[in-house]
Amino acid sequence: MGCGATEDDPRTPEGPELMIHGVLTKGEFSEWHRIWLANLKSKTVDDIELPLTVGDCCDASRTRVYQGVDKPNEFLIWMHDADMAKIAEQMGSEPFDKLVTQPLGLESTVKVLNSLPADGKDGPDKADLCISVPTKDREVWTKGFLEHAGNKSPDGFELPASRGELLDDSRTALFKATDDETTVSFLLFDCDLKKLGETMGHENFGKFTESIGELKEGKVIAIQSDPPAPDVAPAECEAEADAEAPAEAEAKTQA
Repeated sequence: MGCGATEDDPRTPEGPELMIHGVLTKGEFSEWHRIWLANLKSKTVDDIELPLTVGDCCDASRTRVYQGVDKPNEFLIWMHDADMAKIAEQMGSEPFDKLVTQPLGLESTVKVLNSLPADGKDGPDKADLCISVPTKDREVWTKGFLEHAGNKSPDGFELPASRGELLDDSRTALFKATDDETTVSFLLFDCDLKKLGETMGHENFGKFTESIGELKEGKVIAIQSDPPAPDVAPAECEAEADAEAPAEAEAKTQA
């Protein structure tokens, strides 16, 4: 995690990239974002002591927050070098529940982000994707992105398929970066990776993305996957063993 483990920072080096998709059913994004920024380096927010800072859970310098475009009270966090155990500890704590989950009605989904297979042969047939794209002009890019939803010829470029023919576009979610005016991120669901690859590899797709100001350098495409089940802590293992011992002893006695 981060640059590596040290005596002062015992976190696992090179932790995974995580995506957190949050929906605020009660509060406003601005209030959640204020708390997030305050928690970057401080455990204490609004006189409530949280277990950890954001920086304790990931490489905060590389982590990025996006706000929903059509749904402004949704957000996306790309976390780098994430410590999933610490994130679970933070979000599952009573102070976090008091400060964020209950008052803002936070509902969240956590996914691990993995790179697409380079050759396209070893990946799944279908997958959910999380994509980040730098642009020259976010409004121009968004117009073209939305046009491709049900149109095989967005901005006049004939493509093999519209986006709606490649995935479940009813679930597509678009977000804008909070720290600049040009970067976007979006979630795609139930993507046919073979057809998507054929479309993105078509010569007109490159012309189309160039026409709407998409920048190749810095574009990231990742597959969403469920986080692995947490390991049982040694103390928990010992507690389970202590609880099972009397039952095993009684069974042997009866036998």
